[in-house]
Amino acid sequence: MILLCIGFMNAKQIMDIFMNILSILLPFIVGFIVAYAINPFVCFLEKKHIPRSVAVVIVVFSLLLLLGFLIFTLLPILYHQIVDFTIQLIQLVNHFSKKFALPSGNLEVFITHFFNQILQSMGTITTATTVSFFGTFVSGVSGFVIGCVSFLYFLFYMGKIRTYFKDTLKFRYPRCYHYLLTLDSTMVQYVKGVGQLMFVQFIEYSLLFLIIGHPHWLVLGIFIGLFTAVPYVGGFVANVIAILTAFMISDSLFFATLFVCLFFPLVDEYFISPRIYGKSNDIHPVLTIFLLSIGGSIFGVLGIVLAIPVYLFIRTTISFFWFDVKNGARNIKDVL
Repeated sequence: MILLCIGFMNAKQIMDIFMNILSILLPFIVGFIVAYAINPFVCFLEKKHIPRSVAVVIVVFSLLLLLGFLIFTLLPILYHQIVDFTIQLIQLVNHFSKKFALPSGNLEVFITHFFNQILQSMGTITTATTVSFFGTFVSGVSGFVIGCVSFLYFLFYMGKIRTYFKDTLKFRYPRCYHYLLTLDSTMVQYVKGVGQLMFVQFIEYSLLFLIIGHPHWLVLGIFIGLFTAVPYVGGFVANVIAILTAFMISDSLFFATLFVCLFFPLVDEYFISPRIYGKSNDIHPVLTIFLLSIGGSIFGVLGIVLAIPVYLFIRTTISFFWFDVKNGARNIKDVL
């Protein structure tokens, strides 16, 4: 029993050390992931005989223009919709609390606080919010700057990094080189698939909710688009919120929203997702939920987002080298 307690304490200390190291490396990791996700656009321009440095400038400038356009055009609409959405959620909580005799105070306070934080992060016109926003910005400015610098560095030199590994590994460790090619193909396909699916579902559901007259069409479209990164669970939560908020407005809107949230996820699941993802990244829904639960319980939101990529990494690694083990590789050099 004592040994078990000591082992548990050591495991907790190791986990704390790991989390501290991860927090230090997180800006670099995020910078690399974002650069890795955007690199295909740079490679596309390179194939058009545009120098990589110019291609990087074009892609980054285009992203900044797109971000600025979204902020100045959609932010005012999004702000008002979030305010109305918060009020409606509180009314929804009160409605069900009275109907089923549930205590609503704590949940109402939580919802109010949660959406107030969202509004503060968006930046309101009040002085208190401005001070809060800049305080948050200053506290995280070092990580933000390191992340941006890492992103630009990796994006500029991604081609040289890939070439270096290609030239070094291809002749010395051919199996390792082919493994990295397989892993790179798998992860690129997943990242591109998630990005494309997030964009498609944001446009799809924003337009659908706008057509049926849902007052929170933009908020719900963003929710569903972002929650696409969390397969099955994220979309389900966003759809439930959409249905419940429509329930508080009118019967006709409720049934229209119910139809959208029940029918179009099936269209996404059986027609859109397979075309975007292909067959290589298919993961059983039960296994997906299990992976998300494990990732979330250990690393929180970051674990939920990274659960599927980590699983794909492990699956690709095991499946690639399992052939060597089955065929009697005696040491690491035989495998590499």
